[in-house]
Amino acid sequence: LLGTLLALSTCFFTSAGEYCSTGQCAMNVKDRTNCGYSGISVKECQTRGCCFDAKYPGVPWCFYPHLKTGNIPL
Repeated sequence: LLGTLLALSTCFFTSAGEYCSTGQCAMNVKDRTNCGYSGISVKECQTRGCCFDAKYPGVPWCFYPHLKTGNIPL
């Protein structure tokens, strides 16, 4: 069976609380889907398995990584 799986975040965090633009977190800021709330901490965002990037105002800072599709084992 084919299905959609949410990949674990492969993002890396710096002391400034921003991710390195690699892996599942690299995307256009307008494509971000909010994964948190206003003022969420980097730690809580990571705990949710999401990406964090506070460089751009007016867009979600804690957001879901890209989705991957693949086979779901039975």
